[in-house]
Amino acid sequence: MVTAESLVIASNAALIDLVGLGALAEVDGQLYIRDNPVLTSVAGLSALTNVGDRLNILFNASLPQADAAAWGAGIDVAGVVKIAGNKGAPGPPPRARG
Repeated sequence: MVTAESLVIASNAALIDLVGLGALAEVDGQLYIRDNPVLTSVAGLSALTNVGDRLNILFNASLPQADAAAWGAGIDVAGVVKIAGNKGAPGPPPRARG
């Protein structure tokens, strides 16, 4: 089992998927996935089952909101879960980051 203390995946204009993280099973602290404009899927985190604190998936312009929410629903999260501002989310469109 592969565990990380915390994981931040943010502001990567070239990141399309998370396939290289397929062995990660647990994040003891926080998991943030935000502002990755071409990220289309979080399915590469297929082995992840637990997050010890917060789970945030925010403002990923190409990541379908429904897919992110469905994936997040299958993770045991001890803290706050916030999945918002992704492709197709209700409300204002995802922010452009420069």
